Amino acid sequence: VFPRVVEPHVIDRTHEIYKERAAGGDSVEIPIESSAMLVTVALLKPEARYEVKTSSVENRNLIPTSGVLTDKNNNFWGINFTLPSVQLPPNRTSYLSDLDIKRLAWGVEEVRRIRSFAPLSLKTEEEMYPGSKIVEELLDNHVKVEHLTNSHWSGSTKMGSANDPTAVVDERLRVIGVENLRVADAGVMPRVPNGNTHSTVCVLASRAADLIFEDRTTKM
Repeated sequence: VFPRVVEPHVIDRTHEIYKERAAGGDSVEIPIESSAMLVTVALLKPEARYEVKTSSVENRNLIPTSGVLTDKNNNFWGINFTLPSVQLPPNRTSYLSDLDIKRLAWGVEEVRRIRSFAPLSLKTEEEMYPGSKIVEELLDNHVKVEHLTNSHWSGSTKMGSANDPTAVVDERLRVIGVENLRVADAGVMPRVPNGNTHSTVCVLASRAADLIFEDRTTKM
């Protein structure tokens, strides 16, 4: 539960409610600090998946200039490329699975149930968004259409063997086929952890430091 006062959709909806209540249809201005309680229902271990596809890379005629690789048109690194694409896998027509939708809708209903008991019921008024009348199929559709993805991206650089064409790094976090390059972030996680990725990435980075130290010590 996050007490927030600056969420745009909360502020907008609050203004709409006050306008509806205003006699004669007059607009009622409310201060931006008007209190509202925002409850976020987060889905752990979702079935939802996106697929990351790399772009093709075209090397141009590289001309070293002042220690920086540029091409004849002075483009940095002399590489023409587009960012990787993030899209649904070929066998998916929607991001959330039916089970994901049901679980998120259940979470919304649980928030409503918890809020119905004191002391929350004594301190809160009506539900602003999506509204208490949005239930069952309407709620399922609301979740499907209005859900937002979070910023805890992970699993984009799979760990596996050199024989696995989908693997990016090996068991020591080394990028397969590239020397002196490792991935030590959330990309190597097979699943999204049940919390913020920061602490898990810190552990991964610590493990990567140990692996680098071991490899360098072995070569000495």
